[in-house]
Amino acid sequence: MSSSAAAAPSTSAESAAPSSTQIAGANGTEYTVEGPILAKYDSLSEKARADLGKPTGNEQKNPDGGVFQQFDGGVIVHKTESYVVWGKIRDKWNELGGSQGKLGYPTSDEVDTPDGGKKSTFEHGTITWKPGDEQATVVEQ
Repeated sequence: MSSSAAAAPSTSAESAAPSSTQIAGANGTEYTVEGPILAKYDSLSEKARADLGKPTGNEQKNPDGGVFQQFDGGVIVHKTESYVVWGKIRDKWNELGGSQGKLGYPTSDEVDTPDGGKKSTFEHGTITWKPGDEQATVVEQ
C-alpha cells in the first residue's frame, strides 16, 4: 500500500467555499461533502481524487472547531486551511489520535522525499513513510 498521490496546494479560497455536494460512498450511501473540505476535494487532480476514494461518512467536527472527513484512501482535514493525509501516514496519524492527538493538525499536504518516500508535517511533528516500510515514522517537535 503506497502512502498517497500528490495533492494540490491549499489556497485561501478554500475557506470561503460554502457550497456542498453529495458523493456516493462505497456502500452506496450518499454523503455530504461541503465547505472547505469540498473546496480541497475539488482542487485535487482527477488521479488524486481517485486515490482518495469515496467518502466513508459525513464531515465530523472537533471540539476545537476543526473539521475532517474520512475517505477510503485518506482524510481531508481543515482547521485554518485544508490538507489531505493519506495511506500509511494517515494510519499512523489516526493511531496517534489524529488532529486531537500529540501531533495536532496537518500543516501541509504530503510531499515527496529524496528517498522515494512521502512526508507530512503537523503542528507538533512530522510523519514519513517510504516504500517497503510496514509503518510510517513519527518525529515529534
